[in-house]
Amino acid sequence: MPEMLMEVEEEDDVVPNGRVLITGATGLLGRAVYKEFKDNNWHVLGTSYSRLRPRLEILNLLDSSAVNGLVQDFKPHVIVHCAAERRPDIVENQPDSAAMLNVGASENLAKVAAAVGAFLIYISSDYVFDGTNPPYKTDSVPNPLNLYGKTKLEGERVVLQNNDGAAVLRVPVLYGDVEKIEESAVTIMFDKVQHSNKSANMDHWQQRFPTYVKDVASVCLQMAEKKLQITDEPVGATPRPWNPQLDCSRLEALGIGQRTPFRAGIRESLWPFLVEKKWQQTIFH
Repeated sequence: MPEMLMEVEEEDDVVPNGRVLITGATGLLGRAVYKEFKDNNWHVLGTSYSRLRPRLEILNLLDSSAVNGLVQDFKPHVIVHCAAERRPDIVENQPDSAAMLNVGASENLAKVAAAVGAFLIYISSDYVFDGTNPPYKTDSVPNPLNLYGKTKLEGERVVLQNNDGAAVLRVPVLYGDVEKIEESAVTIMFDKVQHSNKSANMDHWQQRFPTYVKDVASVCLQMAEKKLQITDEPVGATPRPWNPQLDCSRLEALGIGQRTPFRAGIRESLWPFLVEKKWQQTIFH
């Protein structure tokens, strides 16, 4: 297998908190998770399917041998599994390939994480619920309306079946430091708003709860730190739920949480794409 490019700190006297493997590290959430762990002195290895960047490893998660080899070599204390096919319409059109990634790859990762004693955080979705009876708790009965939600729910099940020490973190629609405006369903309308005085059509039926990726990344870090402290072990036409609000009380009971006000988060996310900075007074206030 190719040589791994791993995060190395400049200061020789700095001892990393632990080793963390992040799948989907070039995605919207993966980038934030990578940065959060790196900024908090973890030895970070991020993977990507095709977008090679400095300090990232190209990895096909469908290649179980490659995944097993990388995990066995790196021996992470924590794995944050961000990689997924998260676009509901793409999942509907390419169900087999989506299931292979969202379910099959997650199952294999759960097994190899258990084999090396790594704490696996599986990123799931509020789409595992039908949106009819919010807010949803960890013990609420799932009822996904579309194939994307079904694959994420099945991913949860195979992860927990094969790794009883794993954790499932369900997240709603995400926004943050996008590389292109259409990367997030929250920011995708911004170009139409700032470049045209015409009205833009958007869904006003479905209730969503935009969540800042930096907050999710902070929660992942807190979960990892708390787990290591506790164990101290080595180691479109697609149907969508109306209101899939998630209850965070279980995380809060563990002292884990991070909430950025939407106005502050969206301002930071969209600022690089603002053509005329004078708009800040009308858009962000």
